[in-house]
Amino acid sequence: MSAPDTGRFDLSRSPIHLSTPNAGQLSALPIHNFGFDGPSFEPHMAAHCTDADPGRLVMIETSPVDWGAWE
Repeated sequence: MSAPDTGRFDLSRSPIHLSTPNAGQLSALPIHNFGFDGPSFEPHMAAHCTDADPGRLVMIETSPVDWGAWE
C-alpha cells in the first residue's frame, strides 16, 4: 500500500519550481527526475523560466566538500 498524498514535497528527491508573484498566480511545480547536476539546469531553465516568470528552483542538496561561500 502506498503512502497517502499529503501535498508535501521531498526537496532532496524532487525540487520544485516556484513561479514569481508578478506572474499572476503563485504555483509550486514538482520537477521529477531532476539530475541534481549541471546538465540538468539548462533544460529546466528552458522549460520553466521566461523573462515574464523566471521563477525559483527550490531544492535540498548535499555536497561532499565545503564550498567556502554561500549563495
